[in-house]
Amino acid sequence: MSLRRREICILLYIIPAAIILINHFTGELSAATSEVLLWASTLATFAILLGVINLFQHHITILARRRREWPYSTILLASFIVTFAFNYIYPTGYDFVINRLLASLQMALLAYVGFYSYTLFFRASGTKNPYVLILLISILLGLFYNLPMRDVIWTGWGPLGKWVNDVPNTGGMNALVIGVGIGTIALFIRTILGYEESYLGG
Repeated sequence: MSLRRREICILLYIIPAAIILINHFTGELSAATSEVLLWASTLATFAILLGVINLFQHHITILARRRREWPYSTILLASFIVTFAFNYIYPTGYDFVINRLLASLQMALLAYVGFYSYTLFFRASGTKNPYVLILLISILLGLFYNLPMRDVIWTGWGPLGKWVNDVPNTGGMNALVIGVGIGTIALFIRTILGYEESYLGG
């Protein structure tokens, strides 16, 4: 990438970001911020459109060449078309697809993650790593806390699980959010200074 093209790309990143930051901390440039957000929404719409076109091109190619995964491409395209059409011509059917079919699939996926956690528990039960032991104890506390019959087993599961959720879990999540915020600020500074070139294709 030539120097001029690189500088233009960096300016296209810095100027909108600076406008939004100034508006956030001072309340000034509200009109410019609204315009920037409008442009961002417009670009996001075109990006989604390009993504849909690319999705159809990819899976239609799979169907045309009868590759091994063609049944999955058929299901994906049919699901997309039916859901998109129902959203405009049959709202009741759209609600059924979202609230019944999609919700059921999401619950099935969560159930799969649960079984994966159980598998992890049994595989790691023989290890002597203290971090794995903490993970296993956390999994057990979470499982017993969410059991419908937890109070039948022991009445202390409720208060203990609530404490774990409110104190260690909240503290860990806050630390994670702080870490993500610091990383985002560092990435922003690197991008402004021109050290981060991944979005430039470098």
